[in-house]
Amino acid sequence: EDDEMSKALTAAFELLSNAKKRRAFDSLDDFDDSIPTGFDPEHDDFVGTFGPVFELNSRWSEVQPAPLLGGADSAFEEVAKFYNFWFAFKSWRDFADADEYNPEDAGFREEKRWMERENDKLRKVKRREEQKRVEKLVELAYKHDPRVKATTTAEKTNKTKTQAERATNRQHEQEKET
Repeated sequence: EDDEMSKALTAAFELLSNAKKRRAFDSLDDFDDSIPTGFDPEHDDFVGTFGPVFELNSRWSEVQPAPLLGGADSAFEEVAKFYNFWFAFKSWRDFADADEYNPEDAGFREEKRWMERENDKLRKVKRREEQKRVEKLVELAYKHDPRVKATTTAEKTNKTKTQAERATNRQHEQEKET
């Protein structure tokens, strides 16, 4: 029994001291991959709905700390920084649970390499799915973000106002010439 405990402790130490093995192990944690659906901007709280989802997903970010959604009164520079980060999100998530083969069971070197390549293909599929899921989350949040909508509306209003002023100035100049 002591020998088994010693082996378990040695295996745990090896796992925790090797960064690659540690990430693979941490990637196996249960995780809620869901994104908000059916968001109604008229009735639902944007920050209350999307904030916790981004906070949960930030754990997978290669760059720490990942910017969080912020509040309704966040400056637009912070909002833009947030979306720039999340649209270019890079995850360290390993997806070791997607592996179909255990290279330790291989009978010879070529079989082990083949198993590793097959496992890598399966992990790449999972990484692409993960990237699409995060992109969908970010696009959905951006689409419904009241801070983005307010800034866009203000920019359109300013642009329309500027165009109207230019048109008025041109008209006054033409009237002076005649």
